[in-house]
Amino acid sequence: MPQQTARVVRTEQNWVLLEPIEQQGCNSCKLSSACGTSALGRLIGFRGLEIRLENTLGLQPQDRVVLSIPDQAFLVASLLIYLVPLVGLLLTAVLADFAGLADGWIALSGATGLVASIWLSGRFARHSYRKALQPSMSRQIYHGHL
Repeated sequence: MPQQTARVVRTEQNWVLLEPIEQQGCNSCKLSSACGTSALGRLIGFRGLEIRLENTLGLQPQDRVVLSIPDQAFLVASLLIYLVPLVGLLLTAVLADFAGLADGWIALSGATGLVASIWLSGRFARHSYRKALQPSMSRQIYHGHL
């Protein structure tokens, strides 16, 4: 089950706003510090998202907690992020090639298929897997208000 440490930014009634703590890679393999995904995230300046969850652990600002996502949801998310756009790119480029279009049009078709499939997979994830992809708080690991 993929896990991420997060810090409590603020609390609102029964809700808590969490900010993932940046890590070097995902710690899933021995190459975590040299991971291409981690390097890409640093290159584009991705700092993570703020996550709003129900405050089931009685957390306060500056507390730290472990977030986790079920393996099946993580697999579905990976397929939506990586496989669907690749299939969209290749499928539209191959169809354009079979249609006898010039190389420039094939490239444009592939790029259009890529963008369209990214958009479609995002909409599908938001509407069909929103609840499944929501992380849960596994345990509190640090009290920031001692």
